[in-house]
Amino acid sequence: MSLPPFILPAWAKGAHAQTVLGRYWPWKKDEPVWSKLRYEKLRVVLNDGDVLMAEIWKPDDPTTAIDQVVYLFHGLGGSSQSAYIPRSAQRFLSQGRCAVILGNHRGCGIGEGLAKSPYHSGRAEDLSAIITEGRRIFPSAHHLAIGFSLSGNALLLLLGARQNLTLPDAAISVNAPIDLARASVLLQKGFSRVYDFRFVLDAKREISKRFQQGLLDQPIPISWTAVLADVDDLYVAPRSGFQDRHDYYARCSAMPHLGKIQIPTALLTSDDDPFVDVASYRSARLSSSSQLHIVRGGGHMGYLSAREDAKGSRHWLDQGLVALVAQLKAGQRNSG
Repeated sequence: MSLPPFILPAWAKGAHAQTVLGRYWPWKKDEPVWSKLRYEKLRVVLNDGDVLMAEIWKPDDPTTAIDQVVYLFHGLGGSSQSAYIPRSAQRFLSQGRCAVILGNHRGCGIGEGLAKSPYHSGRAEDLSAIITEGRRIFPSAHHLAIGFSLSGNALLLLLGARQNLTLPDAAISVNAPIDLARASVLLQKGFSRVYDFRFVLDAKREISKRFQQGLLDQPIPISWTAVLADVDDLYVAPRSGFQDRHDYYARCSAMPHLGKIQIPTALLTSDDDPFVDVASYRSARLSSSSQLHIVRGGGHMGYLSAREDAKGSRHWLDQGLVALVAQLKAGQRNSG
């Protein structure tokens, strides 16, 4: 599989410049796509009683046969409104594809107040539950899942370690922290403490809301000096059935399971992600079904390009995902 060239701009060199600017750089809505968007909510009740709320975005023409469904799973602290989600979705919608978006990950976005347990990097079963419903609704379509950051690890874990669950036909991970322990260490170094602080702040707000909503039986005090690893120890691990954060990281890191992936999968990351160590990817054993793409200088899901694409966007990631989706589907069609 090949990707369009990524030209690193002089004004956005460096891991942190890419990471921060990539998050906040403006993007244009394709008005013909959005003005005729057909939107439905999908409610999925999990085995433990928690509820996920996904969104189904369909092309404007109701007579269009859905040939491919693309699932978009957001990262830590995100939702269906995180910029990279609608940006990617509109690209696929303009091509006649359907987008299924998990917009809550156990309590986020439109699913706020519907889950007692927190979401985390090992929630492979949640992604599978959404894909199961997608297959029921669109039984004859090709199903491709894209996991961003935290969800990228959960998706790879699903493909490599949870193969008894419903899987997509193909998959793409984007800057997935496949070694959770290593990521937690890198988040505490240098400027990355800013990202860690933001993640902790989001977690504290979530915990407070869940207690107010009666979803927690007691408050969980998080110190203002806490780092994300502390949150994992105090909240995520005990509320998710793990002994501590070390147990959580060991059992939920996708890296040891990458060699067992059997469906066509693309792993996309950058060589300077500030808290996802590219060395983990370079040392990982991949299966013959997987291809690794390491981009020079993209930061963590930044990928701001010096050149605008055909749609006038500098968000190279959207263009790269469209290329990978097309190639993964074409490869399966040819092999079949």
